[in-house]
Amino acid sequence: MGKDRVLSVDIGNNRIHFGVVEKRQILSTLNTYLSGLEKKEREIITRWLKEKEFDSVAISSVVPETTSKLESLLERINFQGEVFHLTRETSPIPLNYEGTLGPDRIANAVAGFYLFEKPACIIDFGTAITIDRVEEDGFAGGVILPGMELQMRSLEEKTALIKDVRWKKGGVTGKNTEEAISSGVFYSIVGGIKEILKRMDEERGKTRSVVLTGGYANLFHPYTGGIVVEGLTLIGLSIAYEIHNSLRERND
Repeated sequence: MGKDRVLSVDIGNNRIHFGVVEKRQILSTLNTYLSGLEKKEREIITRWLKEKEFDSVAISSVVPETTSKLESLLERINFQGEVFHLTRETSPIPLNYEGTLGPDRIANAVAGFYLFEKPACIIDFGTAITIDRVEEDGFAGGVILPGMELQMRSLEEKTALIKDVRWKKGGVTGKNTEEAISSGVFYSIVGGIKEILKRMDEERGKTRSVVLTGGYANLFHPYTGGIVVEGLTLIGLSIAYEIHNSLRERND
């Protein structure tokens, strides 16, 4: 196996994504829906980890408490390798961005920088949709807009007569409230993405690569174009660790 196999862990506000990555290819994944690592989730994760072989762990996290629980879990399964945390300080590419920048966006930018022709735009369909641009000199910035589930939930919470609406694909012109909301949310996202990409090109020059990832990437792909790469954040994490480890070995 060598020392090329990385366990990438992306800890978000609602979910944790695990992936065993070797030579920038995802070998296996596990997704959990609660990021608190309660007893049931710990048992599922522990069983999965014990079945896998990996030499190091690379983590992006927006929930420090969950990160600590994960590290404790790794200790309990007697993991002896390095645990790498992707942050602004450990990013292998320049980040031309002020203030807070989520490590999942950094991981996507790292993947975009090393794997695709630049300038590249990475569109990640999560709770929020992020559209991030990577250029020859690193991460150039991006756009954040509410994701599909967030928009649906917001309409339910803020509108008294709209309850329990579930998204379903259909024509543009809805024949009932559920269809009308589904169409409005879906095509507002499609239109927003197209307009953002167009204006980015006008502002910063022609985009060479558009890459989609995240839960709804395949759904939107026919409308936005580009290519779909599942688990891009996990791959970006493994690349960040790969470069970190290479630099450390060179300095030793």
